Amino acid sequence: NLWQQFDKECYGEVVAAVERRWGLLPPDRVISVYANALLFKQERLKLYNLAQQAIKHRPDCANTWYAVGLHYCGQGREEEMRKYWLKGISKEDNSVPCWIGLGHSYGQAGDHDLAVNAYMAAAHHYAVGSPWPRLFLASEYVRCRRTALAEPILAELSNWIGEDASFLNEMAVCKAQSRDYRAAMEAIDRAVELCKHNTEPTASSLLRSILINRLHITLASLTDQDCRHSPLRTLDTAMSFAQELYEMSPKDDVKVRKI
Repeated sequence: NLWQQFDKECYGEVVAAVERRWGLLPPDRVISVYANALLFKQERLKLYNLAQQAIKHRPDCANTWYAVGLHYCGQGREEEMRKYWLKGISKEDNSVPCWIGLGHSYGQAGDHDLAVNAYMAAAHHYAVGSPWPRLFLASEYVRCRRTALAEPILAELSNWIGEDASFLNEMAVCKAQSRDYRAAMEAIDRAVELCKHNTEPTASSLLRSILINRLHITLASLTDQDCRHSPLRTLDTAMSFAQELYEMSPKDDVKVRKI
């Protein structure tokens, strides 16, 4: 299953499998996973060519316009990517990839209500039993600190998703928001461990985000009035976490100093 390979961050394997079987213009049902794998592999020219071929041969397919939106996503052009994802939805209003793309875009721009609506639409149309649209919805609730709405979704998904660094990262932040620092630290430590064993190029960006969250959670537990007399970790531990973050990514020096 190509999406299972994608979820394991085996982007190169996805690209190779698609091109070996179908060439550069796979069937409609495969375009979305192929386009995503190209984006994560930073194969921008291939993604551009895929979008052009899909427009030429399948202009009425929602996944065509999803691929076009991803092309602009890779360039950071938010207005264009939203335009084409909305066009994809106008072709097929049950286009889960387009709804999820919109949710990501709105969330990154701070338009949390629009992001929540997009993720809800994706979850409504997605195949029964898939956890990902609901995980994105829970993540959006975490970002806008609506912890009471995020917690039951994450608890439900924990048995489905299992050992996934991104999921554990979201779980840790949610637990910290509800001041369950022990559970938060257990989740974030496991996320760090999983991410450090991942050799995909995108893993370093995720690890950086997880390390920042680990530092925030540790400091939050140290400054919480109910925890400071029996801290789960020490200030020296927090300093070592900050040092590790700085050594991994010196460009974060200002952010680490601020924290």
